Amino acid sequence: METRDRILAAATEIAVQEGFQSLTMDHVADRCGLSKGGLFHHFDSKDALMRALLEDRLNSMENWIEQAIADGATYPEAFIDAMFCKEKGPAELLSTLIAAVTLMPSLRATIQDRTRSWVTNLQASGVSPSAAQMLTFVGHGHYLATTLGVVELSDDEISHLRVQLKRALQPTEDEVLARLFRSALNQVEGEKLEASVS
Repeated sequence: METRDRILAAATEIAVQEGFQSLTMDHVADRCGLSKGGLFHHFDSKDALMRALLEDRLNSMENWIEQAIADGATYPEAFIDAMFCKEKGPAELLSTLIAAVTLMPSLRATIQDRTRSWVTNLQASGVSPSAAQMLTFVGHGHYLATTLGVVELSDDEISHLRVQLKRALQPTEDEVLARLFRSALNQVEGEKLEASVS
């Protein structure tokens, strides 16, 4: 295992077994058998280490989405499924990451950047801007509520939520007609412009 991976594995173990307050650079160095200088060679601060742990979790979700798309799902479908999947990691690790984001403002940019990326990808897939924002808010809310134990949903309830969210993204008949009308109108205007130029 690469040294960087060993460090992240040690930090994850501490987070799961002992919580955020015990996740010190000294403790991580001891756990993975490195000197403190060796640890700082890879991560020059606790912020940098926590950012790497956070990005590792976010990248796991991105990989989940990419695999679902490769299996035939659309991006919005894969995003919804990923937000409600149970493979986000141990609850103790997720609680540690929430604590880190709360106590370390510098980490918020990582979440903000990834959220903007999700919104952009959803919109590029045909989801309206407001619906894209709604999906990310729902995803963040579910993540926070389940991690903190505020809400416990059964598999059937989660499945129902997924279906309802996917159904909410499907255009209504009026929206389909409006898109067709706009498309036809643009085509007519384009033909008029060509005729005037010629």
